[in-house]
Amino acid sequence: MVSTSMLLTPVGEHRHEINPSRGRRWKKRKRKRSSSLGIQTRASVTPIPPDISKHLTVGFNSTARALETMCKVPSAAINESLSEMATEKIDRKQAGKPSKLVAVFVCRSILPVSLLAPLSSLVASASQTLPPEQKIRLVCLPKGSETQLSAAVGVPRVCIVGVAQCSSASILVEYVRQNVPAVDFSGMVGS
Repeated sequence: MVSTSMLLTPVGEHRHEINPSRGRRWKKRKRKRSSSLGIQTRASVTPIPPDISKHLTVGFNSTARALETMCKVPSAAINESLSEMATEKIDRKQAGKPSKLVAVFVCRSILPVSLLAPLSSLVASASQTLPPEQKIRLVCLPKGSETQLSAAVGVPRVCIVGVAQCSSASILVEYVRQNVPAVDFSGMVGS
């Protein structure tokens, strides 16, 4: 849990540095007020997000979406029939999203069973075509880890975090692959 918190801490620090949006209307009023008074406003400089944030999914929806896209990877025959323009569109669309999740961390103590069951089946089906050593790991975190995760990420409540393969998470990923078994899809087919 400590290494997961250390990995996520830069994301939380970045979230604290940026100012939350007050909406367009507020910006328009501020601009009008400053232009009528003759005051020039400085453009706010937004800090650059940490590199690890490109390789994370935070929350159920974004993690499930990433797992669903991993399930829908087209076969080689379909890839050959795609035109180059369509492939470029797909590449541009996927540029800001994590490429391939390798581990999904879940606070099981507060996550309802109605969310855990579909998530585990998504993890199993997304890693079905992968070799055994590269299968996605579903890591259940101990009780009380939600507060540490949410503090590290800078979000009020976090139950699920997905991690994609990247150099900054390589130590954590290797540890998880050695100590956490992959989700077995064959046991889920019969149920």
